[in-house]
Amino acid sequence: MQDTDYGYALNPWKTKGTLKNGKYSWNLEKGTYYLEKGSARGRFSFKLTSEDTNALPSTPKVTKVSSTEDGIKVDYTKADNATGYGIYGSSLRRYRSNDPLLDAASMIGHSNFTPDGNYPDVLTQTISKNRLINGETYDIAVRAVNDEEGRSFSPVSANQKFTYYIPLKGSHEKPKTPTLKVSYYNDHGSDEPYINIEWDVNPEADSYEIQYRLKGSSKWATFFSKTRSGDIVDDPTNDFGQDFKKGQVYEVRVRALHSNLISDWSEVKTARVDVTPNR
Repeated sequence: MQDTDYGYALNPWKTKGTLKNGKYSWNLEKGTYYLEKGSARGRFSFKLTSEDTNALPSTPKVTKVSSTEDGIKVDYTKADNATGYGIYGSSLRRYRSNDPLLDAASMIGHSNFTPDGNYPDVLTQTISKNRLINGETYDIAVRAVNDEEGRSFSPVSANQKFTYYIPLKGSHEKPKTPTLKVSYYNDHGSDEPYINIEWDVNPEADSYEIQYRLKGSSKWATFFSKTRSGDIVDDPTNDFGQDFKKGQVYEVRVRALHSNLISDWSEVKTARVDVTPNR
């Protein structure tokens, strides 16, 4: 079984005595499941039961995914017994702490809620462009919810991979090749070490694709950024199985994207690790 992290808020800290936190339900396929509690305070008890109910919504299906000026537009089918729907979307690449990724959740992303905390009941939703990076590929899916008897969810639909490109505006020529400068930063333990990457600002660029590797390796690690003038490599362990070590040399290159128009790669620049970081 794939891990999930469903949960609900406990009562306020200052409450005394016995409290009941109500009912929470999941729509699960037949099988054996294991429950593990997260952080909790005080003594508590619960029981698990199974039942058939018409409150369980059927699984919707994603019918179309498209790029718009507002973000990724997702169309999907209506689900029986649904009172609302949540859209899921997450990047396929590794997580980096300064990425504007969609919120992490159990399957492949986080549902889009309305400002009042409810699921919208429309059959089209848009993942905001503020949470997306041009050129990045995302997993997109949908699930239904029923709020009439507690909160019951359908299974998450089959996902679709989709590469987001901002609709083309302005010049239809590929962007200018960036001029690149890199350096290794370490202040001997006070901050996390990183490779600092800088490039010249291109006002027409919607994003940048960055690749880096240990010198001598045939493998390039890739990520996208929508920062205007630079980014960092802060954890090579995810891509190369080890952290920075004194004497290592990393190679870095970058190219600019304007919608789906892509520049040539920049000249490869190197950064030498001069101090093994204190962790």
